[in-house]
Amino acid sequence: MLKEHQSRLGAFASIVVGVSYLVGAVIHLLSPEDGRAAAGPLRYWPAIAERPGFVAGLDVAFIIGALFAFAALPAIGRHVGRRHKDWTQFAVLLGLLGFSAAALVDATALGRMSTVSLAFVAGDASTRAAIAAEPVLLLDGYGVLMFLVPGLWLLIVNAVALIEATLARGWAIVGIVAGLGFLLLPAGFVTGTEALIGMGAVLSGVLLGPAWYIGVGLALRKDVVA
Repeated sequence: MLKEHQSRLGAFASIVVGVSYLVGAVIHLLSPEDGRAAAGPLRYWPAIAERPGFVAGLDVAFIIGALFAFAALPAIGRHVGRRHKDWTQFAVLLGLLGFSAAALVDATALGRMSTVSLAFVAGDASTRAAIAAEPVLLLDGYGVLMFLVPGLWLLIVNAVALIEATLARGWAIVGIVAGLGFLLLPAGFVTGTEALIGMGAVLSGVLLGPAWYIGVGLALRKDVVA
């Protein structure tokens, strides 16, 4: 009975993770263009000061998703890795590390963005220059833990799912491509290539990533009911 409840929680949590990505994507698409980090600090901070709700909503959505990942990932690992348990446990730990980093980054941003943006708008030239010289994300500035590590989790767990046939082949392939999309994000941040960042964000955060978590959550739920 306890295992069944845990599986039900894992199924629900996986769906929540997927929905959190979708909510974050919608908020990002609705946000003003200047209110995105790619706009540069001179445009970004005034836009955040004027409309802080967008970035705050984005942070809250991702924090909620990261917290529910702590229930989703172990449940997915148990479902997928019935023979290759060492690999799935390794993948789960990687994924939890990545979601922990995401929760810390977004919680830090939630408590910082409004204050810094107001200081930028009210400050003199030297204050603005000092703020502009500082990275928007003080933690994990290149997204190695936030994006690369969860990408590895998806690659490993879906490769195991293909080998063991514990997920539908189509879903496992979707998960692998989503994992590759996550790997594009830190590559884009390190090289300053906007095309890589955009492609990775669309693949992993808007299309395939949310679809995979929701689809796997429904598969887990069906497995419990059956």
